[in-house]
Amino acid sequence: MKVSARLMTRLDGGRSASTPSLAMVAGSGVGGGDVAGNGDGGLAMRSRTSSPASLRAATSGSASASVPGSSSGAGIAVRWATTSSNIVRDALEAQDGWVRVELPRETGALGGSGALSSSDEGWDVLWGDCNTVRDVMSGRRLATGARINHFRNHYELTRKDLMTKNLKAKRRMAMKAGNAVAAAYYDILPASYALPQDYALFLEEFRRSRGATWIMKPIARSQGRGIFLFNKLSQVSSWRKNAPGVGAMASSGGGSSSGVATPAAAAAASAGGDAYVVQQYVTNPYLIGGKKFDLRLYVAVLSYSPLVVYVYRSGFARFSSVRFSADASELSNSLMHLTNVAVQKKSASYAAESGAKWRLANLKRYLLTRHSASTIDAAFARIQELIVASLRGVEEVIASDKAAFELYGYDVLLDDELRPWLLEVNASPSMSAENQEDYNLKFGLISDTLALLNLDGLLPTRYPLQVGGFDLVYWNGPPARPDPPLLTSFLGARNDRETQLPELLGPSYVVPMPESKF
Repeated sequence: MKVSARLMTRLDGGRSASTPSLAMVAGSGVGGGDVAGNGDGGLAMRSRTSSPASLRAATSGSASASVPGSSSGAGIAVRWATTSSNIVRDALEAQDGWVRVELPRETGALGGSGALSSSDEGWDVLWGDCNTVRDVMSGRRLATGARINHFRNHYELTRKDLMTKNLKAKRRMAMKAGNAVAAAYYDILPASYALPQDYALFLEEFRRSRGATWIMKPIARSQGRGIFLFNKLSQVSSWRKNAPGVGAMASSGGGSSSGVATPAAAAAASAGGDAYVVQQYVTNPYLIGGKKFDLRLYVAVLSYSPLVVYVYRSGFARFSSVRFSADASELSNSLMHLTNVAVQKKSASYAAESGAKWRLANLKRYLLTRHSASTIDAAFARIQELIVASLRGVEEVIASDKAAFELYGYDVLLDDELRPWLLEVNASPSMSAENQEDYNLKFGLISDTLALLNLDGLLPTRYPLQVGGFDLVYWNGPPARPDPPLLTSFLGARNDRETQLPELLGPSYVVPMPESKF
């Protein structure tokens, strides 16, 4: 089909569009520009909002870390601390006029159980690993204006078993109330069960779904570790034997161990007694060049009460290196079924220069050559709806804290009907890079997240419609836009952060730019 010239102009920002070839799926590189979107810069300019730096200047009169000509309206630098040694640190170091401060090494100095709030944390933003954030926030409230990159119980969404529990609970409540629309809204996971606690329920579904393929995922592992596929209960006998609380159920499983050391059993045994989530495997994924892919998308949540959600325009598709087959003989082929970079690196055909990835913009352009523009826009709108539904599914159980924010990494799969399925949500998505393009994306992502936090008080409104590559998609409901855009979702749209940020934040704002690393 042909895409209208008007839409392609809007999608590509007036630049010529090039469609990625099927050869690129095998890892030969990523070309072409970003797909364009509406350059909406938010609401009309109003007075600048307050920032941690301006609050310090007003309340303490401190002259520490004063930076003449700094982007902070108060002339006092934003102070940052991090436990990261990757792109997060690079992006923080690139912020104009910001200064780094060191975290105290003693846990007690970070806060500790029973510690009281202080008027000044010694930093304005802390970007730390989950353990550090837990220590800092333990038993205390942070100083007014300080920001930290995790909510206290973020794991209600980012741990696979708890995400499954919370989303299934939301759907059950809707079904009990007779609200079919709400029940469908939260139907974003494949059939899923947390093991060992839901083993009996899983067993019922397994028996009803004869011939189905299932996938087992450890609840607290990443990079594809411990994941395996199966279609017979005997293939998980090693897991049942080692998992706490499940061994007693082994004899009632409808299939005893055959004594054969299957690949599934070996993977289960290597994972020991870890708790798992088991999901019905999507055996009809959308294929490009015969290969399976999933999407890595980035979502910033600035508040859960009220829920405020921004979705990043840029992301990428991760491809397998082996052509897909749903045949049972291929269940142990991780290079076919798992798209994790850590797994695909083991392939002899892995191309390090591309990381077996397409930019989300290139994927969207490719899909536009296979489907109508309205079909693809609707598919990306459903992805965006899935993201918001997952967050609404946990907003009542997340302990909201004004200091906290999150930058999530969403993993989403499209099936052959372009229906999106939520695979998992990562609290700490990888911020290492495979190549310069990967580095540039993640550097811009972190920098734009920092702009969202408004640490130097430059945002003209509390929650602008667009901040760099981020678009506001939910603030107590979908945001009203003065000029309805052509696109329903800006996912995969042109990321015009280099021009949009100065327009939004003022001509004196210096857009942080990544260095050449590869």
